[in-house]
Amino acid sequence: MAETILKQAHAQKVDLLIITASLDYPMHEFFKGSYTKQILSHAKVPVLSIHPSNTSPLINQLR
Repeated sequence: MAETILKQAHAQKVDLLIITASLDYPMHEFFKGSYTKQILSHAKVPVLSIHPSNTSPLINQLR
């Protein structure tokens, strides 16, 4: 998953990655820790990690 995100970020020439994990997902800690760490350590652009409770209005606007 992290590799796919990083490849797409490069392909799309993004300036910033914004990532979060869903607290509704049973293994959110596993994914948050694993993928977030991979993305943070390998991203060539700045990464903003947002707590899910702060994103609901933003996510709803983007859908």
